[in-house]
Amino acid sequence: AVAEAKAKARPAIKGYVEDVSGYDTIFVCFPCWCGTAPMCVFTFLEHYDWAGKKIIPVCTNEGSGLANSVADIAASCPGAVVAEGLSIKGHQCSSSEEMLAAWAKENAASSGLADAPIRYIVDDCVKFVEREIRRGNKYDVVIMDPPTYGRGPKGELWRFEDELFPLVTKCAKLMS
Repeated sequence: AVAEAKAKARPAIKGYVEDVSGYDTIFVCFPCWCGTAPMCVFTFLEHYDWAGKKIIPVCTNEGSGLANSVADIAASCPGAVVAEGLSIKGHQCSSSEEMLAAWAKENAASSGLADAPIRYIVDDCVKFVEREIRRGNKYDVVIMDPPTYGRGPKGELWRFEDELFPLVTKCAKLMS
């Protein structure tokens, strides 16, 4: 991460959303790496013309807050309005669901979308993905920032090294 950030690298990513013209507001969620978003986020952002769109950064970190990410995203997205965004400390992620949903509703209201058909989901990620697969739902983009370690509400254990590949495999089934 440090070498990529210093080199302002733009690593290849697997794919892109075919058409972003139908989106007015884009939430960009990422972990803070070296004071900004990971370089692959910039690879994605710089692929599109975001002029006239609103970009809202949501960042996990362990104390740096949004750091330089808002300014860096704005520089990568000329013509876009980049909102102040939301910073969540990584160790508080497992208890931040309600706070994040309230923030999202506030943001929707301030964007004139209070009555829009927006679905706010506060759920266990793995269980949600499994349900969506059973329902046959498809998504253009899946953004993840999984914890290294965590416990679910019933004591379920999450270990990055054991659970990431099964989660990514399940998420692949959701892709359109």
